[in-house]
Amino acid sequence: MPHGRPRARRKRACRYLVVCNGEVTEKQYFEYLNSLNSKYSVSIRALKKDPKTLAQIAEELRKRDKRECSAPEGKSDPFKNVFVVTDVDLYLPASFLEAKRICKQAGISLIISNPCFEVWLIDHIQCCPMTVVEAEDAKDRAKELGLTHGERNKKIRLERIDGKSDTAIANANSHMDDYNRALKREHLDSLGFAPWTDMPEVIETLKKNMSLMPIAVNCISSASLCLPIMTDVLSLG
Repeated sequence: MPHGRPRARRKRACRYLVVCNGEVTEKQYFEYLNSLNSKYSVSIRALKKDPKTLAQIAEELRKRDKRECSAPEGKSDPFKNVFVVTDVDLYLPASFLEAKRICKQAGISLIISNPCFEVWLIDHIQCCPMTVVEAEDAKDRAKELGLTHGERNKKIRLERIDGKSDTAIANANSHMDDYNRALKREHLDSLGFAPWTDMPEVIETLKKNMSLMPIAVNCISSASLCLPIMTDVLSLG
């Protein structure tokens, strides 16, 4: 018989999956979130696809993950949440309606930024202006605020957003406080609800699992590159 105290089972990190159509900006942002040392790990699949296709890919990845985790040799718990993260940009309502249907059926969160992800970046500095209704408007404002740089201003200046997620959530909620636009976002039969971003839902979900435990990033992009990151940073806010 074994003697001594039984070993406490090490609690597994919560795992999340993000499937997004931003191969540069969004991918960099979620890698940044991974560096904030929490009791979670995020797998990122970044590829330029329409919302419906993203949802289909996310559904299949979730099913595959459940199979692998339930196998006898499975060493991790299934994804706790799956997020499909997409811009509105030039996509049509029909694609969003299909994405909504697929996500609802599969228990996946559909995270939309309208017109594009830069709305969320702007919210870290100021409440995104109501005049930002086109992608170029958002990208120009992000550049003016020093939030982006590099080729086509696709790279994020992370020092400009670091530690400001609470401000970003408050600003996002402020410019989304409109009943008619909220209805359009809910029904998705019209895409005239800019500026908008569902990113607060992602941040609030991840914050529930903040911890001092370092994590390993499992980043799967179109290049299938895995980047392990271990850090000592604690707070998203």
